[in-house]
Amino acid sequence: SSDLTACAVVPLSSRHEAEDEIVALWQIDDPTERIAVGAKLRDRFPDDARVLYEYAGTFDSAGEEEQAVAAYDEALAAGLREPFHRRALIQKASTLRHLGRLEQSQEILDDLAAAWPDNDAIALFRALTMHDRHLDAAALGDVLRRLVLRSTDPEVDRYRRSLTAFTDEVR
Repeated sequence: SSDLTACAVVPLSSRHEAEDEIVALWQIDDPTERIAVGAKLRDRFPDDARVLYEYAGTFDSAGEEEQAVAAYDEALAAGLREPFHRRALIQKASTLRHLGRLEQSQEILDDLAAAWPDNDAIALFRALTMHDRHLDAAALGDVLRRLVLRSTDPEVDRYRRSLTAFTDEVR
């Protein structure tokens, strides 16, 4: 997806000037109030990609998925940096899944999985989307294979070759 190729991984070099307000935003239990406080923060920082991302999350956490998708797109278009760029795409894909837009969700998660193959959150959200698409064997196989390859358990190590073969059969 162009969202991934357009953004290089750039570590955050400093604390966001509104970091305390962002933390406080997520301490608000009432979703309507959280959206209102997020809107005020966005009004103060209208072009700030990080603030736009947090604002998108307020819709998402309130179950207002359509508004969340549009707000994630706005944050991504504003040049959201890592790790928030990746997180916005994960959250957008999850939201698309909730909206039943499974192919779009899968496309984003496939791109993310290719770019960050060691990211367990991406793998889990991808498996959930695959399940919703009735690709249960592939989803289960991917998660099992990931577990087999990453496990440090001595018992898994003892059976790694067999477990890998069995897992490949599931996929």
